[in-house]
Amino acid sequence: MMNKFFSIKKNSTYFLYLNLNPYPWYSIGMVGMLSLILLSLNGCASLADKYIAEGLSLYDSTYYKEAEEKFLLAITEDSTSEQAYFNLGRTRSRLQAYRFAVEDFSRAIELNPDNSEAYLNRAIIYLQLDEKQKALADLNSSIELNNQNPIAFFNRGYLKAELSDLEGALSDYSEAINLNPTDPKVYVNRGNVKGLLKDHKGAIADFTKSIEFDSTNAQAYLNRANDRVLIEDYDGAIQDYSYAISLNPNNKELYLLRAELYFKLEKLNQSLDDYLHVIKSEPKNINALVLRGEVLTKLNKTAEAIADYSSVIKVNPKYSDAYFKRGKLLLETKKYDAAIKDFSEMIKLNPKDGKAYHSRGLAKLKIKKKKDACKDLKKAGDLGFFDAYADIKKYCK
Repeated sequence: MMNKFFSIKKNSTYFLYLNLNPYPWYSIGMVGMLSLILLSLNGCASLADKYIAEGLSLYDSTYYKEAEEKFLLAITEDSTSEQAYFNLGRTRSRLQAYRFAVEDFSRAIELNPDNSEAYLNRAIIYLQLDEKQKALADLNSSIELNNQNPIAFFNRGYLKAELSDLEGALSDYSEAINLNPTDPKVYVNRGNVKGLLKDHKGAIADFTKSIEFDSTNAQAYLNRANDRVLIEDYDGAIQDYSYAISLNPNNKELYLLRAELYFKLEKLNQSLDDYLHVIKSEPKNINALVLRGEVLTKLNKTAEAIADYSSVIKVNPKYSDAYFKRGKLLLETKKYDAAIKDFSEMIKLNPKDGKAYHSRGLAKLKIKKKKDACKDLKKAGDLGFFDAYADIKKYCK
């Protein structure tokens, strides 16, 4: 029988993509900075240029507040300096003063409407502010002005994916690859989109390409594993999760994912080892406790499984499924009163769950409470748990 948690993750939350982030702020680079410094040293630059050069040096040293002051001084000297506003916007972005940064880039664009980098940087800030349509408009403008910048296509691809324009995202990521075919991040993101379009083999090919350019990219291994799960290449997925774990050994989610696959493949001891690893460092990890309980149940280690479900209930007394699982084990071990109590707790938390009524009915039959048992079995059937009708026919004549 397939692990319930595994099937849920396979269909929805299991297939997560985590490396869809915009590129860092676009810089004018060392060449631009050096030219300003040389101008200053040669005495051919204005005072504004001197402040810009000093500001860039501070910015590259991560002294953002001090850099901000220098760029403001440059603007005081020359209020028409596109460079000063542009770099002030970059600096304020680092300081997370996003609204001010938007104003700065807007002023740089007013001074030079052909500044594709200003549009690009303002777009990234709009992404930070979750103003997606404004970001899209700026990315379109940036690409219209300069269609050779892979970073602009990368970010527009990211945004289109966020807006559910998956075909558009795929096209932009492909163009980013044409312009910079050795960037491992873009292959990860395009692979993510291909996966969402159910082209899982294409996604795997992209993640593999990303790994060729960066064999230390744990994200690529993780995403490739996820897509391998979806084409039922479970051994390949386990191998990829193992690589990801070797690169990121503190990521407990990776152990949980691998443990679930081990469980599916009936490699119960390996699954148990992975859950134990998580629980040692996170003793209140509910997912790990519940799933380890399932492994222990399959290994016929009933007392240990009951202990895990009890731990779950202690951490979260409203976790209804733990009552049900513990109740089933108590029923199997002939602790009928305790089982009835657990099924009753589940019914309190989830009164429309037919299987809880069914199991409670079976437990009541064991203690000769036939009338109450048949009432529960009927309720289970009414709630859509149709297996109850066979028991009604057998026990409730």
